[in-house]
Amino acid sequence: MNLINRKHSLVFEPLNKNHDRFLFDCGNDILNRFIKQLASQIAKRQEAVIYVSHENGRVIGFYTLSADKIQKSDSPDELKNQSPHTAIPCILIGRLAVDKNYQGMGIGIDLLAHALR
Repeated sequence: MNLINRKHSLVFEPLNKNHDRFLFDCGNDILNRFIKQLASQIAKRQEAVIYVSHENGRVIGFYTLSADKIQKSDSPDELKNQSPHTAIPCILIGRLAVDKNYQGMGIGIDLLAHALR
């Protein structure tokens, strides 16, 4: 299958029990352990939303989104006076990984673009 066909068959959705994540290997032990062992617990506790890209249920990439904040003292000067609050709410893209078999095909860019929607 060529890259164009592969990209058109990608699906992005929140992690669920139907996703096969146990063959996932991005080359980073910490990220592999996260998706295989920790992600479902984190999603269940609503600490983050984990989105996966998959082909026929097999996870080939993922990213996490969670609520976060930027302290006003760490923000650019032009933003410091725009709000009476001490922190600015934001969404954190905490983890992003692509399986080694799919790296170099633009899937990481697709994951990031999906996260920014």
